[in-house]
Amino acid sequence: MAGKNKQLDSIKGERTLSRIVAEEGTLSDHEILAVIGRLCASERLRGAAREEGPDVCIHPDNILADDAGQFRFGDCHVSEASLDLYMPPELDVTDHSAPTAQVYALGMLMLFMSTGQLRKKEAQTSSIHPALFNLISRCIAFDPADRFEDTDALLRAINRQTHPARRAVPVLAAAAGALVLLCLLRLVWQRGSLQGRRSGDVRGYTPGYSEGYVQGFSDAPGIDIRGASYDPTVGNLPGNYQADTGAVAASDADSVYYLSGDAVCRMDPYTEEVRILAEIPGVRCLQFHDGALFCCAEGQVLRLDPDTGSESLVCEGPDGELSIFENTFYLYDRDGTGYLYRVDPENGSLTQLNGAMSYRCLQVVDGSLYYLAPDLGDSICKSDPDGGNQDVVSSSAYEDLCICGGMIYASTGHELIRMNLSGGDPEILKRGSFHSLNVTDGGIFFLSGSTETLEWLSIDGKTQYTVVPSKTGSFNVAGDWIFYLNREQDGKLWRVRTSGADAYPVTP
Repeated sequence: MAGKNKQLDSIKGERTLSRIVAEEGTLSDHEILAVIGRLCASERLRGAAREEGPDVCIHPDNILADDAGQFRFGDCHVSEASLDLYMPPELDVTDHSAPTAQVYALGMLMLFMSTGQLRKKEAQTSSIHPALFNLISRCIAFDPADRFEDTDALLRAINRQTHPARRAVPVLAAAAGALVLLCLLRLVWQRGSLQGRRSGDVRGYTPGYSEGYVQGFSDAPGIDIRGASYDPTVGNLPGNYQADTGAVAASDADSVYYLSGDAVCRMDPYTEEVRILAEIPGVRCLQFHDGALFCCAEGQVLRLDPDTGSESLVCEGPDGELSIFENTFYLYDRDGTGYLYRVDPENGSLTQLNGAMSYRCLQVVDGSLYYLAPDLGDSICKSDPDGGNQDVVSSSAYEDLCICGGMIYASTGHELIRMNLSGGDPEILKRGSFHSLNVTDGGIFFLSGSTETLEWLSIDGKTQYTVVPSKTGSFNVAGDWIFYLNREQDGKLWRVRTSGADAYPVTP
């Protein structure tokens, strides 16, 4: 690989790798491989992987070089936030000594030494030599199965890359090519046209493939991860209704709306510009439907203009939970009478549908109610809106329920199960502890019971991604944004993109 004529052995005094790159610029390809090779072979790193020594933090701020160009690990005085950038998406910082975490961190280290950027999405990878780029890609691949299995496998790949015989291959190939070229000179006039076409194909394919690969690499942090597509027949994502605080966020095709205290806010999902629409004491259960916002506040259902914030009364009634399914408004007095009402937003009428019922995770599909029935052992049940024709869809005990795309997704506490609306064809998507299911056409969002983090799971159950690595409470999905309670910040409301980027406290 081509070098950049920078010698690490000329460095005077012990400095961190971060400082070296900041002061001297990016490293050459052979220097990068030399550094990573030394780190992979270090007994301290191997001991940490075998749990026979102290933990090793792989980060530019924790790697030191002396004036002889020898590298060693520091004493892990690196912030958790900084270390998180060097952790694979399926793990958290407590697992940084795991073999797959070490491989991922070393890949990020190579990316930093090549580009000078700490964050993957900010790194300009077009100037990296293809051979080095291939090693980096194998280390930080989104799918753990595509990475090197451990640092020994990475070291073997580096040794193959730097072996003298390998470096001689291009020279031998060039000599052989020259000999072949001399032999073919006599035929070149006959095959000029064909050779020209082939040359054109190569010239077009190589940069096209390279540019596409680089673009795919830069997009990798958010690959296949998106929120909920806008559905004009519902007011909010069904999984948002079971949030501890009630639905605090909704979206239409152009904007995101959320509640911050008593304020109803509108945010541009691209520029993140925020505007307060209204101040309503006790506001909750935010919905968007048919060009208007709807919410509950102190025994009233209100309509708000999403542009001006002007309010109008829809109806008065119990201080229940508002939901909108299939263009129909429902108000469930869960903490009071247990009655379910249908609301007519045009004339403000409130119609009681049934007697006292106990519903959990209530949803409506094709005019039928689907819910978890506490009085039947938290089994999945189906009934008419008036409570008649009740039928047990699945008799097992469930913790959460969400319906999407005509399929039921339910968690039992130790596994996530998918079945059809009749309870047939059940399949275990993934084993684990799943809470607060929010299933969308873009994937499954949930809280992990083991790590208390906010996670994303692909619809096929094969790929999992940590959206928020810190302890997370109740959350709502609104378009490509998630609003959640940050348990590490006194339960304050935060927002983050579904890719895990731009996590900030909610304002105002």
